[in-house]
Amino acid sequence: MTNRSVPYSPYATFVAIGTVCWQASYTGDANNGAKTRACEALIIGSSTPMLTLTTSPAGSVAVDGAANGRATLASATSAASGSDSDTVYANNACTVAAVPSTTSTEVVASGIVGPSDDFTFDAIGTSYWRAMYGGDGKNQTISTGCVMLNVVDEAVARLDLIVMPNRIVAGTFYWVATQGGDASNDGDVSACIELTVDRTAPFIVLSVSPDPVVARSGAFGSAALAGATTTAATTGVGGSVIYTV
Repeated sequence: MTNRSVPYSPYATFVAIGTVCWQASYTGDANNGAKTRACEALIIGSSTPMLTLTTSPAGSVAVDGAANGRATLASATSAASGSDSDTVYANNACTVAAVPSTTSTEVVASGIVGPSDDFTFDAIGTSYWRAMYGGDGKNQTISTGCVMLNVVDEAVARLDLIVMPNRIVAGTFYWVATQGGDASNDGDVSACIELTVDRTAPFIVLSVSPDPVVARSGAFGSAALAGATTTAATTGVGGSVIYTV
């Protein structure tokens, strides 16, 4: 101590809950007598940890799919122990337990909480989860708020549209496929597919009869068309063939 300024004591660490007594004693000097302060009580209480809960998957799970919960302790002692219980409820106040009862108990070791068991949900709707840490000799009991998990339709059945060759006229067409869904699957509409139908490139074969032909006599040409389409309105090919000599 210098000039009547008394420094702080070193920090003391308390490993057990209870009450301790602090006392300060002044030894005196040449001009001041010794003095002892009355005992000051200090209560050593349990820590008040924080507890959070997340679900995996978070936010939503497909019907007939499984999810689990993971609680996290914070501001607890490093050696926090005990157990944590994750429970699924039917209401958003987390007061009505789900039916059938869905609860999982995990061991807490060194402040770490293990994941809950997997829970399977067989009906579309909303479930609510809450975790509760039971505390130990140095940490108080604490629970989380309600965490919502939606149980939704299975992943939408995707529609893939494949355009097969068909007898259609040249031009540009747009195709869409629609699936109406059912009790467990949402409906879906495929992406719009643009289909361009080009004109075909037929080839023509010409023959002349008679061949050879003598002077001052006649001949005629005969053409055959291959690789062409047939129109919807007729059984033959439209257009015309022009013979030129």
